[in-house]
Amino acid sequence: FRGIALRVAQLHAHHAARLIELEQALLLAAAPDSASAMIPVLFRRELDVQQRFFAMGEAIAHLNHLWRNGRIRRNVTTDGVRFAAGATANLSTHR
Repeated sequence: FRGIALRVAQLHAHHAARLIELEQALLLAAAPDSASAMIPVLFRRELDVQQRFFAMGEAIAHLNHLWRNGRIRRNVTTDGVRFAAGATANLSTHR
């Protein structure tokens, strides 16, 4: 594979931008939101069922990354997991 360093840099920049977009969306949200509600932030096109399945996994991964790094809050409720803007002092060892 040629150009691996460039491709890795592109992927890193892409995901860093998506993380910022998720943080901004949570700042604008009226209340804590689910990973499912964040899919349109990451994917601006119409998704079929299979694509939506993979998009959900990516949304969860991005949100958990933000949470584990103390950039957003995560609340577990009887309705499921909700994410909200706001830094935390999350010192999780699962980075």
